[in-house]
Amino acid sequence: MEHRELRMIRLEEQWIGRTEAFSAFFEKPDGTYHQHVMPKHTIAAWSVEQGIPLDATDALWDLIVHEPFAVSPEDHLSIVPYGFDPAELVGLVAPNLGRNKTRGWAEPIGVDCFRAETTDDSREATLLRYDLCQHKHTAVLDPKGIRTPVLRYRQDKNWIAWYKDDFARARETVQAQVREALRAGNH
Repeated sequence: MEHRELRMIRLEEQWIGRTEAFSAFFEKPDGTYHQHVMPKHTIAAWSVEQGIPLDATDALWDLIVHEPFAVSPEDHLSIVPYGFDPAELVGLVAPNLGRNKTRGWAEPIGVDCFRAETTDDSREATLLRYDLCQHKHTAVLDPKGIRTPVLRYRQDKNWIAWYKDDFARARETVQAQVREALRAGNH
């Protein structure tokens, strides 16, 4: 697999409908461009989902800009360039629950923020995937001056409280499905 570096050349703040967003532009080694648009609240959402302090903006931003290039347990095609999911190699797995249609129902897949038993397990799986992506496939070069709007951004505290509750409910729903699949022998 060829390792490539994408260099962030511009970061814009924009509105998409009623949602504030960041739009990051990257130059690929072949001179073409890649654009990654994400709601601004992505930073706070990742903080909640991964248990990373919200003031660790640099760390959160690095994870977010690498996400499109990293392994996703829900998308078998994202695993193809790597040949494996590093989370699976260390045993961070859960039942498929039928979401990944390219793999068997009974075949376990790497955990995500919903299927992981703990936030620590979710964060470990995410960091393993990020490390693999950054060192083996795509490294995003992000000059510190370009990310200034990200560092200035502060999420509304009410939104964070709402998202924590919403995420906890969603995670519990998926965890109940995982427990049921394990009881039924679908693992």
